[in-house]
Amino acid sequence: MGVTFTVLVISKAGEARGERTFRVRLVRPNGKPVGDDAEFRALFQNEESGANFILRVGIQTTEMGLYWVEVYVDGEDEPLARTPFRLIYEPGVKTP
Repeated sequence: MGVTFTVLVISKAGEARGERTFRVRLVRPNGKPVGDDAEFRALFQNEESGANFILRVGIQTTEMGLYWVEVYVDGEDEPLARTPFRLIYEPGVKTP
């Protein structure tokens, strides 16, 4: 089954300065990553600086359940943010 969705990452500098590297990872219900991480860079020059990343995601899967979108910054091992989404199969429902 093909699944497509959009991820929006919004970041504000706050106290951070300089170039930052963001990684976005999609994690399966079994805890394993889906494909490669998407990587983006942003330059924060002052506390008002910000960055928006729009990522269009398309995956082929038969695994239903709770997926996670995780955002990492500057090579950290722990995500700065993560958000869940549940994939549910409904037989007979057609998508546009």
